[in-house]
Amino acid sequence: MNPPPPRGLDLDRLRASTGKGVTPGTGGGAALAAVPGVVAKERRVQSILANIENLPSLPSVVMQTLRLANDESAGANDFEEIIRQDQVLAARVLKLVNSPFFALRRTVQSIPQAIVVLGLKSLKSVVLAAKTSRLLGGQLGPYGFVEGGLWQHSMSCATVARSLAKSAGLSADAQEEMFVAGLLHDVGKLVLAPHAKEIQKQAASLAGTAELVSLEHDTIGMSHCEAGGRMARKWGLPDRLIDLIENHHVDPEAASVEVRIVQLANLHCNRAGIGLTTPPDVDASAEESLLHSLGLADRAEAICAEIERRLDELRPLLEDMAKDSA
Repeated sequence: MNPPPPRGLDLDRLRASTGKGVTPGTGGGAALAAVPGVVAKERRVQSILANIENLPSLPSVVMQTLRLANDESAGANDFEEIIRQDQVLAARVLKLVNSPFFALRRTVQSIPQAIVVLGLKSLKSVVLAAKTSRLLGGQLGPYGFVEGGLWQHSMSCATVARSLAKSAGLSADAQEEMFVAGLLHDVGKLVLAPHAKEIQKQAASLAGTAELVSLEHDTIGMSHCEAGGRMARKWGLPDRLIDLIENHHVDPEAASVEVRIVQLANLHCNRAGIGLTTPPDVDASAEESLLHSLGLADRAEAICAEIERRLDELRPLLEDMAKDSA
C-alpha cells in the first residue's frame, strides 16, 4: 500500500514540478510566480497551528464546571463552592439567570437558589456563558463583528440552539449540549481573524454560509471550523462538542440533527444581526429546508416568531454585558 501524501507542503517536490527543467516561454514562469503565494499560505497555516498549540488553558472554573457536569456523583455543594471562588462570576451568573435567557417567573437571588431552580446541567451552561465573555469579546472586524460582537453572536446562537433542540424533542441534557455548541461554534475565528483582513468584505457578507469556509481555505489555508476543532481538542473538550464545532458548515443533507440545529440557529442569528456591523443576506430557502429536515416545518411560523421575540429581548442585555467584559 502506498503511503498517504504528506500533510505539509513538500517544497522540493513543488519546486521540481514548477520550475526545474522548464523551457523558457512554455509557461513555467507563471507556475514559478505562484510558488511564493503557496509558500506564504503554508507559513500562515503553520503560524496558526503554533498559536493554537500555545493557547492558554481555559479558566480553571470552566474546566472544573465541565468536569462536575459530567460527574454523576457531583452535587449542588460542589458547584456552589466553585462559583463562590469568583465573586465577579457569581454576579454575572445571577445576572444571566434572571435575564430573558431563562425567562423565569421569579427572581433568583443566590447561587444555591440558582442551582435548585435551573439544575446542574443548565448551570454549567450559564457558567460557560459568563466566563467566555472575555475570551470571545475581542475585536474581530475582518469577520464583520462589532467589538465584543463574537460573544454576542455566540450567546444568541447558544440560546436559539437550545430552544430549537427543545422544539425538536431532544432531551434536557442534549438541549444544554446544544447551548454549549452554539456558544463555541465560531471560536476558531479568534485565531484566524489576524490573517483574514484581505477577505474582510467577502467574509462579512458570507457569514454563516459554506462559501465562507471555501474562502478561508483558499485565502488563509484553514477554515474557522478546523481551527475551532483544534482549539477544542487543545482544551480537552468532549468529542461530541468538537464534532459539532468542526462540522457546523457541512452540507445539511450529510449532517447530524445536532449539527443542523446549530446551522439553523446560526442562520437565525445572522439574520437578526446581533453582534454584527451589518446583517448579511440570509438564504430563506436554507432556513426552510433545515426546519423541514428537523420536523419543525408545521410549527415554523410559531417557532420563528418566538425566536425573534427572544432575540429582541436579549439584544440590549448582550450589548451591555459585552461592554462590561471589554
